[in-house]
Amino acid sequence: MKTFKDLRVAFLSLMACWGLTACSSDENPPLVNEEPDSDVYVVQLGMGGELLEVNYEPLSRTAPTGVYAINVFSAPNKELGEGENVAWEHYAYGLFDNEDNMTISLIKGYKYKFEATLVRDAKDKLQSYSSSNGIYFYGPFSLNDGTSYLTNTFDYQYSIYFSYLGSGNSFLKEPNGIYSYPNTERFYGELEGYVPGKNNDKAKIQMKRTSFGAKFKIQGRLATSGTMEIQMVDAPKIMIQLNGNNNQYSDIFTFKNVRACWAENGNYTESVKATFNWHQADGKVFPLNTHELTFKRNATTVITIKIDNENAEDNLGIFFDESELGEMPEDGENDTTIEDGEIVDTEIDTNQPV
Repeated sequence: MKTFKDLRVAFLSLMACWGLTACSSDENPPLVNEEPDSDVYVVQLGMGGELLEVNYEPLSRTAPTGVYAINVFSAPNKELGEGENVAWEHYAYGLFDNEDNMTISLIKGYKYKFEATLVRDAKDKLQSYSSSNGIYFYGPFSLNDGTSYLTNTFDYQYSIYFSYLGSGNSFLKEPNGIYSYPNTERFYGELEGYVPGKNNDKAKIQMKRTSFGAKFKIQGRLATSGTMEIQMVDAPKIMIQLNGNNNQYSDIFTFKNVRACWAENGNYTESVKATFNWHQADGKVFPLNTHELTFKRNATTVITIKIDNENAEDNLGIFFDESELGEMPEDGENDTTIEDGEIVDTEIDTNQPV
């Protein structure tokens, strides 16, 4: 009788053979190929959840464009003894920009776990290069063997997998470098315990947005020239040219701990330190100190910096405001007022999420 282990080894050997041109045509086919209807199921993967609609900010009814990375794990589908945990093993991985190609062959007698992430506009945002093997991506799409090509197929492997799908660390094109809080829009999801039942079945992975919005506004009589420098820790530097008209910057950032954000059922937040400096046109720099900003999942925090007094060095302040909608809804739950480098108590209104 075939054991689960024997069947799995035979199947993965077959998948590897198909992927190599040197595979001999006169070799005996693996046993798993003799009973395809009963032993192997072809399953279409589907993405759902906040890819289709977000409570706070409606999205398109179609999934956002981008690049998906998927790790697949397997374990024998059997009852566990007392105190025994599921021993998941790596089964396959794949990098896709076409959801229609997310079709995988799964072996009868096993259950499966899927780990998936999507970076929206990955081809524009992430560092990559083209080669004869396809587009090569850096983090967060890095494999543990140092390769990561966009192939739109699954590769069936025990030992190769994506290492950082649950992390925010990403290698950006511009500004070039690795950041824990990249200005990318990120989604993440897991499906655990999936048991294939028939061909053309669909495994639906519920995706959750693991990003936050940040909007910085510079106001006041003196906000007409110079540059406001904003440096959040482990994030790209922001430089706002001041002209007195539209002194603001807004973007979406990925949380440092993507998987923790996904796993949190409540209102997930992370606090990020940010340093503010006003560079005047004559080269003089006025520091606004370093402040801790709290960002909430799927919500935009608006940070307003006012420059009103002629003696700006003695009268610069920074505070948080929820008065204006951003790319994500603004939530004043964590808003704080900072005046002259000191935190003071402030009344706030909150817009609770639905």
